[in-house]
Amino acid sequence: MLVPKEEHYNGLTKEFIEDMFIDVSDDGYNISTFFDKRAITTVDKEDGKMVISAIPYIRCTFQKSSNTGLDIFDQQKQKKELKDYTKSSEFKEMIETTNDRLDDFGWYVSESKVSGYQLRIFIHRIEDIKYVV
Repeated sequence: MLVPKEEHYNGLTKEFIEDMFIDVSDDGYNISTFFDKRAITTVDKEDGKMVISAIPYIRCTFQKSSNTGLDIFDQQKQKKELKDYTKSSEFKEMIETTNDRLDDFGWYVSESKVSGYQLRIFIHRIEDIKYVV
C-alpha cells in the first residue's frame, strides 16, 4: 500500500512555509519544500519493549535555478555566498521571525546548513525536540 503524500502538517502548508522564506526566493533561489518523517526508537517503560515510531519534519531546500552545468569554481562560489548569508543578520532575523510564526503551530527551525551549493532548513515539532540531533 502506498502512503499518501502529506499536504500539510498541523495546518502548515508548503505555500505558507515558502512564503516565510520569500527573501531568499527574491535573491534568485528556488525553494523546494518536503514533508517527511524520520523513524525513531524508544523503549516502553512499562513492558520494556522497543517501540518504533516516526516523527514528522519539514525540509526546505534552496538553490539557484541556474545550477545545471556549473563548474567546480562556480559551485564553490555559491557555497561561500550561502555560508556568508547564513552568518548575516538578515538571515538570523528571518529565522527568528520564522520561528515566531511557526511557534503558533508548535514547530521551530531546528537546523540550517549549507550542503554543496544548497541551503537546507529543517523544521521540527517542538514536542520532538529531544529526538532532534
